[in-house]
Amino acid sequence: MLLTLALLTIGLVSVTGEAMFLARYNTKQATKFTQDRARRLGSWVARMAVRYLPNNQRSPFRSELKRIQQEDGVTFVALCNADGTINLARSSRYTRLHVTEALIPEAATLVMENMQILSPVFKPTTDQSRLMAVIPLRLPDGTVMSVYHEMDLTEPLARAKKAAVVEGLVSGGVLVVFCLGLWFILNRTVTSRVHHIVTSAQAMAEGKPVPDPLRGSDELAMIDSAMRIAHATVNGQAEEVRAQRERFRTMVESLPVGVITMRAGVVTFVNKAAQDLLGNRSQSSESLPQELQHAIEQLTQSDGPQLIELTIPAPDERGLLQLEVTAHSQVGPRGQGTQVMLHDVTARRAAERQREALSHEIANASEREQRRIGQDLHDDICQRLAAIKITMQDFEEILAAQAPGLMDDADHIVDQITDAIHITRALARGLSPVDIDAGGLGVALAALARSAREVHGVECRLNIPESLPDISQHTATQLYRIAQESINNAAKHAHASNITVDLTSHSDDHLELSVANDGQPFTPSATSGGGMGLPIMRYRAASIGGSITFETGSLSTATTMRCSVPLSNPSLS
Repeated sequence: MLLTLALLTIGLVSVTGEAMFLARYNTKQATKFTQDRARRLGSWVARMAVRYLPNNQRSPFRSELKRIQQEDGVTFVALCNADGTINLARSSRYTRLHVTEALIPEAATLVMENMQILSPVFKPTTDQSRLMAVIPLRLPDGTVMSVYHEMDLTEPLARAKKAAVVEGLVSGGVLVVFCLGLWFILNRTVTSRVHHIVTSAQAMAEGKPVPDPLRGSDELAMIDSAMRIAHATVNGQAEEVRAQRERFRTMVESLPVGVITMRAGVVTFVNKAAQDLLGNRSQSSESLPQELQHAIEQLTQSDGPQLIELTIPAPDERGLLQLEVTAHSQVGPRGQGTQVMLHDVTARRAAERQREALSHEIANASEREQRRIGQDLHDDICQRLAAIKITMQDFEEILAAQAPGLMDDADHIVDQITDAIHITRALARGLSPVDIDAGGLGVALAALARSAREVHGVECRLNIPESLPDISQHTATQLYRIAQESINNAAKHAHASNITVDLTSHSDDHLELSVANDGQPFTPSATSGGGMGLPIMRYRAASIGGSITFETGSLSTATTMRCSVPLSNPSLS
């Protein structure tokens, strides 16, 4: 119905425009037709004037004027002189009158202006009732005159407007009949079927019983069928989405990791693990612990995935909780959504602390056991071997007197005993390289530098300040082993000629050991036991609270190793 009304409205507007156009067109045509008649009549009068007036035949000319004025639509005809006086007219009462006296002002003005330009002029009067025409002529003797006549416009214009109205009414009637027929056809074949489709769609959307499908093979029936198929597909997909959502909720609920989702700053979901971690504080974003709120804000503003570890009070009597927090924010159709993951690492951190403490205790026990074995080797085995060597030397004197032939064997035995003493003392030094009572780390590093010069044939310089802070046997041993590994790497893998070992105490902040060489760059992780050199060095540094870095910050071009140990570490003292 609305379509029909719209078509009818558009059609009526078009018919009205057409009628207005036809009225203007017909009026223009009527005016043009009248102007053509005026041109022909004026030209005829001008020819008659040229024929009769030179012979002074005024009567025949006046008769022509009377005949012309009797034609349909002609209201006035006159012949005017160049000065504006009327020479001849149908009625003698106009003869010798000036045009300003005989004609209306606009007609008199038109005649006088034409005397200057000497060209035909056609102009309707102001009230559009008459058409004024001025046709100039020149007699054989050179006299200039003008034929002025008026044509009636009222009747032609009225006929033109009437014709336009009639055409508009006919077109409007045809349009109304067409629209009524169209409405009837659409109502029977389209509107009711479209209404059926709309009703079915509304029932589908509201979950109500759906009417029977349309019959037929037309486009509307195809649309109805496609809509029902799409509805069934969407329902199936919706069921699958609901099932997936339920499976996801069940999976998230069973996770040992706390999950909180927020949208526009409002908590929309909290799983059981998060409720256990936070208690009632997980119900809204405002009730979350301040530390957690700040961590979420920082994580959502970062460019990439990050992790923040923080400590918050437990909701019960458990004390403090250590949490690893990750958060991801994404903007969707319903606004900005944020998902927060809470990993409870309290037990793991406690286990790590226990493991570190146990590792430290094992390391200390290992160091103590090595020192004990080294001390036993030095104080017991070495002393026993020294006593055997002295006894054997005394026995050599007896052999020299009683069995000189056995002296070579006795000397060989003494040499073997001497070698055994040297090996045992070396083992003792390896098991306990740093003796705090015998000078500590400085003396041990000096011995290491001498050993590098003797064993590897490199120049090894040692720079140690006169006074060093007090450090534990464990710390001194680990620093010694790190320096030993670095020197071996520089000599074997970098093929260095000069090695410099620096031990520096930076105020009360930290102690730094550096080993620099002038050899070729090498990869520390690829040295010492197929890639275990660097991990072992870092483990030793970590066991005393320190860290290892390299000069360029890159393992592939390292030439200087630096091990920094904080003086505040308990293992130093």
